[in-house]
Amino acid sequence: MKWVLYNPRHAPARYESNLMHEIAHVLFNHKAVGFDSITGLPKRKQNNEDEATYLGGCLQIPKRGLLWATQRKMLLPQIATHFGASEAMVKFRSNVTDVPIKC
Repeated sequence: MKWVLYNPRHAPARYESNLMHEIAHVLFNHKAVGFDSITGLPKRKQNNEDEATYLGGCLQIPKRGLLWATQRKMLLPQIATHFGASEAMVKFRSNVTDVPIKC
């Protein structure tokens, strides 16, 4: 069984991003390398975190989705709202996919 801890203090867009990141860990079958002595949360290798960050972004905002949004002349805030993402995540996905967006 897998579980994800939810922090209710995070903004909804952060929740969505966190969830996609954790789903990426499951898809990659990343294993914890230990646990944080203060929080009790799992620790993972940095390359596992980097992979999960990248795939999590792909899951939240696929390149095709970004293309779809830009073809409809959606602006950054509209794209973020549509995908339940932060504007920072939209910018990140725009940068890594080379799909330009308008602010």
